Parts: sequence; C-alpha cells; structure tokens
Amino acid sequence: MLKNLKQSSILWILSNLCWVGFCETYESATLSAETVFFENNDLILSGQVALSHALLSMHAEQAKLLDYNKTSDLPFSNIFLSGDVSLDFQNRGHLACNIAHLDFQTLLGSIRSGTHPIIYQDLSRETPIQIEAKEGKLQLLSQDFKNQICTLDFLSLTQDVHIQYGDTFSLHADEAKFYAGSALSKEKIHAEPKTHEGICKLVYKNDVIHATSMDIDLSTLDMSMTSPSGFLHSLTSSFQSDHLYADYANQKLTLTGNASIEDKELGTLYAENSLCVTQDNHSIQTITCKGLSSLKIIESNQEHLFTCSGHLVFDKPSFQVTASSNNIKQNLYTHRSLMIYSDRTSIHYTTKESCITPARVFFEGHVRIVSSSPISYEGLADTLVYNIPSKSAILSALPSNKVHFYHAGNNLTINADELTIDEDPATHEPHFEGKGHVRFTFNKEKDHHLQKQGLFHAPS
Repeated sequence: MLKNLKQSSILWILSNLCWVGFCETYESATLSAETVFFENNDLILSGQVALSHALLSMHAEQAKLLDYNKTSDLPFSNIFLSGDVSLDFQNRGHLACNIAHLDFQTLLGSIRSGTHPIIYQDLSRETPIQIEAKEGKLQLLSQDFKNQICTLDFLSLTQDVHIQYGDTFSLHADEAKFYAGSALSKEKIHAEPKTHEGICKLVYKNDVIHATSMDIDLSTLDMSMTSPSGFLHSLTSSFQSDHLYADYANQKLTLTGNASIEDKELGTLYAENSLCVTQDNHSIQTITCKGLSSLKIIESNQEHLFTCSGHLVFDKPSFQVTASSNNIKQNLYTHRSLMIYSDRTSIHYTTKESCITPARVFFEGHVRIVSSSPISYEGLADTLVYNIPSKSAILSALPSNKVHFYHAGNNLTINADELTIDEDPATHEPHFEGKGHVRFTFNKEKDHHLQKQGLFHAPS
C-alpha cells in the first residue's frame, strides 16, 4: 500500500507522472510500493517498487524520485532505482541491473551491476540478443512525440562486456555500444578494447578474431574491423591485416593492408593490398590476392618463395595456386640460389603421408631460370615444369622456338627443343640434358637471346 501521502497527492501522481517531456500527451501511470514517503523534495519508495507506463515499465526494491515539484510539468525528472532493477522497453527488450539512474529531461541513464552483471535481453527478435556488462549508460529515443513512442536508442557498456547474438556469433570486449535501431540509425554494435592489452574478441561459428575495433551491422551481418588477427577454422589458418571487412551473409572476407594468412598446408600467404576469402557453407573455396603478394612454402625444412605483382588465386577444392603477372613485373620463384621468372605460375599440391605438400610448379610465358650456386647457369623457355621434392626442371619451347641455355662454368650455350635439369641429391649439383634438336656452342659469349636478358654477364 502507499503510505504517508494524502489521497489527493496520490491521484495527482497517478495522473501526471507519465513520462518526461511529453506533458501534453501524458496518459495515466501506475505507481506502487510497500512504503512511500517524502524526504525533503524527494519521493522515496521501497519494497516491490513498480512504475508502469505504456512506454516503459520499471521495477526495483527501492526508488527515489528527485526534486518533486507539484507545479512543474515534469514533477520527477530524475529517478534512482536500486536493488533487482528491471527495465522493460517498448518493443526493445528487457534490462536487469542493480542500480539505475534515469534522467527524463535528457533521456539518458546510467546502470551498474551488483552481485550479478547487467543483463540486456531481447528475445522477441528473429535473432535473439543478450548483452552482459558491469557498467553502462543508456539513451532513450523519442521516435514519435505526439503518440508517446519512446524506445531504447543505444546501450554504452564497459567492463567485461559479453554479447551473444543467437547462435551466430559471440563478442567479448572491454567496451561496446549496442544501437537498438530506429528510423534514424541502423541496428549495430561497436566494440573495442580499453587499452592496448585489452580485449575485443569475436567468435563467429568457429572463426576467432581479435581487433582494436569492430563494427557490426546486425541487419546484414556486415563487419568492419581494425588491426584484426585470429584463426579461420575453415582453413585451419591464422591471419592478420590492417583492416578486415566481413560479409558473412555472402560468406566473403576481405583483408586489406599487409594481409597475411598462415596455413600449415598452403604455406604463408601475404598481400600488400588486399586478400579476399570466399566460402561455401563456411568452408573456404578461394583466396584471391591483388597487387604485390607472396607465398612462402616450407618443404623438407627448406623455404620456397613465390612473389606475384598481379593476381594470385588459391583454389581450395583443387588445392592449386595460380598467379598472373601485371605485365610490368614478372612472377618470381626463389629457392636457395635458384630463381625462376614467368608471366604465369601454377602450383600444384599433393597428399603425402596424410599431409598436403607442394609437388610441382608450372611456369608459362617468357620463362627465365637463373642459378648462381653451386654452378652458374641461366636459360629461357616458353614453359618450365619444376618438381619441388626432386628439385628437377623441364624447360620446353613452342614448335617455332627453342630453349636457350647458358652454362657459365663451361662457357657452354645449348639450344634445344627441351632441356632437363636434375639435381644430385648428395652434392646438389645440377645435371643438364638437351632433347630433340640440340645444338651446343662452346664460347665465352652467350647467344643473343640470353644476352638481351642482362641477367648475368658472360665471363671474360
């Protein structure tokens, strides 16, 4: 029952305490508590306090309605609630906390946790959302002044923020802002760590991403992140970049600025400009790099490095990498002292002892091979097939062309339809064999085809 108030005061409150700023459209509100009394100009309520209105329902163990002014259009512009506080927003979910302060002039509020965290839930949505934190602020939004529609605009939360968005993703951050969505703003989330060592972590399906800031559009699931790094479950890969744009609705991830993916089977893929990952049913299909990119492969504890200045694509179903140059700078493969240039490159992987490893590399278009150790040689061909495990190569020419090869140690020039290079596994020294129509020339000058490349000068 209401105590310590005259009946006339109670009726005045019930007819006038409706909501802040909408005096001309006030409707009746209900106010109940076990005890109610005045303390100076403040109205104190305690015991199962309930303040209900068409716009908002509030429950708590105690409430203090500040600066009661009977003649004002806003007799209670500030309310403090404490103890099992519950706020039910019109069409915008439910919030539970320990302490709440609501300023109905600014439509701002502050909330704090007690033994239990702040919990905001909206289970009426197509995808339910639950948010937990220790402290926060809220902003109410007047969407329709005349018809008294005032909803939750956003929650700004700090300290150990957890967001669960259905079964789609979970987010853990030091600070986060949830925009409930309105005619003026999208339904979205912004999250970031408080310090450099802080946390801002997203788990989407089984992908795990850390970042210095995250923005998530809940209507489209488009995501934008700064300085992301983490783990892609569908590729069993770790990654990092300057920025990440995730279009999970279309299963597409775009990493920009010094992007890299490290995968135990593929190798380490780096892109200076952009790296795009496409998926199908959350399984990676392709990775595409534009601009300067590289792929580093470790095979038998030896490093193989591919660089591309044009377009590089990794196709996961076939486990092949293809690279095309930008017509200015050729693709380049390096291994120890060996270098192979080409316009187009294709890397094929194979399964060996239940592991996927690189097997062969196909080079096409203005192919050049150069080695400085243990024997210096260089050659030109239209195509070259390189076997990574055996370190052997087959250089071929089109019917109208020849393979041009120069062996610096023997001052030997070889022109042939095809030339093979096999490496001695013990000494690592190469052995050469020309096939088809072969011509050998012993002199100190390379033929003019090799001279034009300017890779090495013929020994004097």
